Amino acid sequence: MKILIQRVNTASVKVEDEVVGQIDKGLLVFLSVSKEDIEDYKEKMDYLIRKILTVKYFEEQERKFAKDIKEVEGKVLVVSQFTLDGRVKKGTKPDFSQAAFPKDAEKIYNEFIEALRKEIEVETGRFGAYMQVELVNDGPVTFILEK
Repeated sequence: MKILIQRVNTASVKVEDEVVGQIDKGLLVFLSVSKEDIEDYKEKMDYLIRKILTVKYFEEQERKFAKDIKEVEGKVLVVSQFTLDGRVKKGTKPDFSQAAFPKDAEKIYNEFIEALRKEIEVETGRFGAYMQVELVNDGPVTFILEK
């Protein structure tokens, strides 16, 4: 599993001009599930959720990276993004053969959101939909985590 995390002042996701998820201060999390994640996804999911909740992404006065998402009372917006598993090593066309099949990825995506919602307020995009994501990256601060 791979996630791209962006610290944001605001973020929203639209599907067909309808806002389906929106947050103010918090973390925008793009989630990708690969074929190799299917068998042991729970361990990977737990690890990534722990990182979302405990890493010090936020500033406190002059101290950079001093507070976690709960300490700033932030929210999380989770968006499925299979293109994080895209490879562009050969030629000019991305190869997505490592990405999980949609039915497997959607199951894990939904479990990821359900587990994260037990800890913090979560908004989401819509799995498999063509989405427009708008954000104001704070910093900019962006991290890539994988397990």
